[in-house]
Amino acid sequence: MNSIETTAAPSDTVLAENTVYQLIGNSRRRAVINILLSENQPIALSELARQTAEVTSEHEGMKPSDIYKSVYVSLQQNHLPKLDKHDVVVYDVDAGSVAPGPQLHRFVPYVRRQRATTVDQLRRLDPTLVVALVALGVVLGLLLAFVVGLV
Repeated sequence: MNSIETTAAPSDTVLAENTVYQLIGNSRRRAVINILLSENQPIALSELARQTAEVTSEHEGMKPSDIYKSVYVSLQQNHLPKLDKHDVVVYDVDAGSVAPGPQLHRFVPYVRRQRATTVDQLRRLDPTLVVALVALGVVLGLLLAFVVGLV
């Protein structure tokens, strides 16, 4: 397996279109590609499995918690090695992490990016910004209460 040092810059080798279709032919691999396109940074295998289970659970007709272990094992033993072999991801087995590979950009026209959930979007917010927005809301609420005559 490759080390995590590889960057996500385009590679000189281009995947054949039939290889691209073969790789995105599985819902779990599509989910991995979408997640890495959205994250654009290394991610722990456990977190990748959690997000993949969340995305694919509806397709598989189960709850994410019910398929997490299956997803984790299938990513670890099947899907990530296959994607790593084609330089779509850089799978570091020892570190238990997955990073965008040099061929990941090739999949942008073929996959639909999954929208981040509200919770995922909130996790990415700067805590200082959140505190400032909450403080602004409190001040505006108090100002409104004062103007209406409640205070």
